[in-house]
Amino acid sequence: MQSTSEAECASIVLEGLLADYCNVCAAALFVYDMIITFSREVTHVWGRRLTTATALFMINRYSTLANRLLILLPMSPWYIATTQVCTIVGRLYTVSGVLSIMAIAVFFALRVHAISGRDRTLSFFVLTLGIVLPGGYIYEEIKTTYSAPSPLARDRRCQQTVFWSTSTHLLLGTICRCATVAADLVTLCITLDNTLKLRRATPEGGRGRKLVELLIRDGSLYFGVILTLNALDIVLLQASNFGTVGNIINTLSVILVCRLTLNLREFAVEEDPSVPQFSSVKEAPSMTFGSSDTPPDFHDGAEGDYERSNNDQGGQLLRDEIHPLDTENP
Repeated sequence: MQSTSEAECASIVLEGLLADYCNVCAAALFVYDMIITFSREVTHVWGRRLTTATALFMINRYSTLANRLLILLPMSPWYIATTQVCTIVGRLYTVSGVLSIMAIAVFFALRVHAISGRDRTLSFFVLTLGIVLPGGYIYEEIKTTYSAPSPLARDRRCQQTVFWSTSTHLLLGTICRCATVAADLVTLCITLDNTLKLRRATPEGGRGRKLVELLIRDGSLYFGVILTLNALDIVLLQASNFGTVGNIINTLSVILVCRLTLNLREFAVEEDPSVPQFSSVKEAPSMTFGSSDTPPDFHDGAEGDYERSNNDQGGQLLRDEIHPLDTENP
């Protein structure tokens, strides 16, 4: 009995240490990526009018930042873990995580809508699959209560109690993540198909671009990596001691989506230099999107002009690739 108890304690300690390391690693990775891409964000996001892509980018990036910081909060020396504080922090952590995943789901759906000939049925299908996981998190949060740690406990983390069995938790998590993988797979297949059509329809095989360059530009490589990461998340979920590695996987997925958005904006400038940009923070509007005399809207005029600049089939496919979210959907 004593050896069994020692083994259980060692397992709990190991799991707690692994969770702390994964959380710190995920937060450091995300903050580092924000720092090195901040100048691109200022140029291609802050210096543009408020569009669907801009809103999704901001929600995805900054809700993830809040999520990463909230999970590190219990590690701070001034954190006082009362039941009320634990409940507030736990709820905020779930809300920020749900917002981030929802933003990615909407991004995938709109991406599919733009490059599939504006197929509403297909984009709604991808959106439905994408919101299964945040729906699962919301349901789990409803079934969860928080309490302060015992005064005698060395672990200062809040106690979290979920009113269902471990097997139910595992089953629900697996189903939700399988739906996410399915959404990733559909998005990847449609993007690859569109890329091949673009290469065949555009003169000189994609205007002189190699296939690898097209795969990077249209997001196929990004979607492929995200699909692989989410599939790995399902595998790691089955191992209780490595389930917290999913925090790193989720962080990588957010980083990839944010970088894809920035890349699409950069390609838009390359194809149409008339799109207004700002080269520094000082040149960008401080708290507004767009010029002060023009109200924010959900489509950029410069990009709309670009939409009308070419009527050939290859040009249309290229425009859908570059401006999947910044144009107004009929």
